[in-house]
Amino acid sequence: MIEVGVKKCWVKFKPPAPPLVGFQVEREALDEFKDVLGKDLTGYTITLKKPKNKSRDMHNYMWALCDAIAKRRHGFMSLTKEDIYRLAVRDVGLWNDVKVPNDSSKELIEDWQRNGIGWFAETVFRGEEETTLRLYRGASVYDADQLYRLTNYVVQMAEEAGINTITRSEMEQLKEKW
Repeated sequence: MIEVGVKKCWVKFKPPAPPLVGFQVEREALDEFKDVLGKDLTGYTITLKKPKNKSRDMHNYMWALCDAIAKRRHGFMSLTKEDIYRLAVRDVGLWNDVKVPNDSSKELIEDWQRNGIGWFAETVFRGEEETTLRLYRGASVYDADQLYRLTNYVVQMAEEAGINTITRSEMEQLKEKW
């Protein structure tokens, strides 16, 4: 399943041709489409849903900081903004441990990671017949408190890297908008 925010969406209809629907997404969302690029998508279903009245400000701020941290550390460590984000998700994000048969673990990991950048899995324990996987969930499903905790953690990472950040009261305002 691919779920991304849409920047622009349009519908063109000139009878007798069937309607044509197009949409534009943020460049960062291109990773979500990597498995279907260049493929015939006949038979796929597209679902449009109106977003909840959530402000994207905190989410966008968190990504801006991840990018700034990656650029600041570029010469020292080769980390992308996605790497920084995953580190934050791993340290303070949401996860569940699940036990699966050993022969199913690879497939589950691959399916799980198709949900998005912050959706990844780690092997916690591998026994003779079962593997325990830790399944991390990306910020797209976080509520205001969870996203605030994640963003606050990234703010701390940014401050440690010498990057100027917004004040705590400004962070609270972002949380209120959410």
